[in-house]
Amino acid sequence: KPRQVLEIHEDLAVVDLDQLLGNAEREGNWRLALRYHYLKVLRRLMDEGRIRLKPESTDGDYLRQLKDPAQRSTFAELSFLFKWAWYGDAPLDEARYRSLAPAFTLFHTPGTA
Repeated sequence: KPRQVLEIHEDLAVVDLDQLLGNAEREGNWRLALRYHYLKVLRRLMDEGRIRLKPESTDGDYLRQLKDPAQRSTFAELSFLFKWAWYGDAPLDEARYRSLAPAFTLFHTPGTA
């Protein structure tokens, strides 16, 4: 089943990603939880003016917009993890989710990335 990063009805600037992330974790929907982590990455970059978020943009487009090499490297890693889980149908149980989530959580922490 094809999956999209952003659904038509979602407005990344206003949706409560923390609440959605918490709901997905409580429901044990690890793939969806990882998606919300990734959307939080995109929103942080958008809020900081580092990327212009457009539905038709790809991760490659966002990488080209990032000027800092360290940020590009971090975003590339997080993007890979997200795509592996979301599009690749990789096996994602709670243990694997808990091993991947810290990379995203670190990015969400103010003063990092």
